[in-house]
Amino acid sequence: MRALSESASQIRTECARIKQSIGEVSRDLKEIIQKNKEFPELSDKNEAVVEMIDTIGKFMGDIDSAGGIEKKIPEDSLKGLLVEAKDFVQSSSKKCDSLFEAEKITEAEKEVLRIVGLIGQVKSIVEEISKTEAEKKLIEERLRVARYVYSEFTLIKKKKVQDVFNVIQGDIEKYYTMLHPDDAHRNIELRLPTSKRASVDLRIESFGRKDEDPRAYGSEGHLDSLGLCIFLALVRRFNNDCSLVVLDDVVTTVDIGHRENICKLLIDEFGDKQLIITTHEGLWYEQLRSHHRAAKVEGNFNYITAIKWEVGSGPTIRPYKQRWERIMEKLDGGDKGAGNEGRTYMEWVLESICNSLEAQVPFRITRQYDVGDLMPSAKKRVGSLIKDEELKEKALKAFEVLEATTIYGNIISHNNPMAEELSIDEVKKFCEAVHKLYCTFLCPNCGQILRLYRDLGIVRCSNKNCDKPFEVKAS
Repeated sequence: MRALSESASQIRTECARIKQSIGEVSRDLKEIIQKNKEFPELSDKNEAVVEMIDTIGKFMGDIDSAGGIEKKIPEDSLKGLLVEAKDFVQSSSKKCDSLFEAEKITEAEKEVLRIVGLIGQVKSIVEEISKTEAEKKLIEERLRVARYVYSEFTLIKKKKVQDVFNVIQGDIEKYYTMLHPDDAHRNIELRLPTSKRASVDLRIESFGRKDEDPRAYGSEGHLDSLGLCIFLALVRRFNNDCSLVVLDDVVTTVDIGHRENICKLLIDEFGDKQLIITTHEGLWYEQLRSHHRAAKVEGNFNYITAIKWEVGSGPTIRPYKQRWERIMEKLDGGDKGAGNEGRTYMEWVLESICNSLEAQVPFRITRQYDVGDLMPSAKKRVGSLIKDEELKEKALKAFEVLEATTIYGNIISHNNPMAEELSIDEVKKFCEAVHKLYCTFLCPNCGQILRLYRDLGIVRCSNKNCDKPFEVKAS
């Protein structure tokens, strides 16, 4: 269709050019008729000129039809018309030359005629220049108007976009505060500079410094989460008639604590939307599902995983199973590979406990911690923080059992030759110890992880919707 459209445009352009050229020929022929009337010797040519003008008039209709893509230009007729015009010009020119020679004019008179001819040519050129100048002035005026309209349109468009920014800034700051409640920031602004095209200036007040570029003090995770907040604010502002929101891998650079806040934000602020969320981050997937359970909205979601992807058929999907379900499935099937997943599960459990109880973990510049960093820190924090003797004893006992079985996880996950000597029961004992430790720090009512609320001096269920939240005092 695009190729046909381009061909049709070329045909119409060519038809317009041919029509203009032939129209000029027709006007010239009419001038010849007027001039021939002054010379009786040339009057016999007028009849032929009139016939040519009539032929041209009919031919113009054929050109119009061709321009409308109704039929082709009659090529033979055009060639015949050109030959006839050429013959007429040649015969008329010869007759005029013979008449001119018959007058026996002097060389001086010939020079006068030559000069008159030149004057005629100059006059024609001057007329063309005047015509071009008039067209140039018209084009310049149109250009001036176009520039003015474009300038006004751009200013109005930017003003309207800025009005939108002004409306959504409150939501952006609200959402960003929900994700980063302890950060020293405020007054997030989006500005549309009048001197730039397709550009937005983003400003924030950070650590008491006003009007800062967020990149000055924000990490990659902060910047990405700010981008998410801007997107969600636009969704809230413009998607009133569309309930669908698609979020694709939005937590890649965000740390575990703030990922949890994203879960809460989506549930609290966008529970009225249909969410399609994709992620490669298994940990966040588990967090998200855990928050869905806590908010009693798990039944509103479908949880699926893509196990492979091919160009021809696309993704192959199946219902998603939680980490512990997958581990149990392997254990029940006698697959000692469950130990590898158990080891990963243990790291996640310890990281979650350290995060929720604000345990002090030895600093690593890579921010990547292993069991040797996390286990002692989590155990020490529980011992010093929890005042409730029952919970403390239960938790420390769970740590003790896990420490006694961790050797099985280390053997199975480090390509150790001793792995073949491990029994499935020993692998199961290790995995169950990990899961028992995790369950120790879950609210018995809703299954959400317990969290330290430092200002209140308590460790409490982190689910604000829990109707019977578990709570104990903390040091």
